[in-house]
Amino acid sequence: MPYLWIKYLKMRFIFLIFLTLILSVSALYSRKLNVGATQPYATITAAANDALPGDSIVCHDAVIKGGMFIANLQGNANQWIHILVAENITSIIKGGNNSIQFSDAAYVHIEGFIIEGQTGNGLNIDDAGSFDTPTHHIRIVNCVF
Repeated sequence: MPYLWIKYLKMRFIFLIFLTLILSVSALYSRKLNVGATQPYATITAAANDALPGDSIVCHDAVIKGGMFIANLQGNANQWIHILVAENITSIIKGGNNSIQFSDAAYVHIEGFIIEGQTGNGLNIDDAGSFDTPTHHIRIVNCVF
């Protein structure tokens, strides 16, 4: 009987180690969603529709047409979603009523863009008309308006 008990504990221990490895690897996994004329995603909006917590949306175009709308882009406290300009690129979001309107966003980091020529708001961040799900945790870093 003691042999079976030891075998049971050993199997349980191995299972817990396996489960921990699976969960930690999935928590570290993130994707780079490349955006641009010659990239897998033509627009920031298209990449945002596929983005998951921890992903980075990387823009390769010098000029991006404004007037984008992105709803429910949600990272989490441990895995922000980043919207970035590719290295060695100057990227301008030009025109539109606003460059991008974010509704019900959370844990989103926006970095490196020049935003110009909008007729309304340079950048619009709102709660989609609901106080129940406010937009929160938005970082705007090294952007020029």
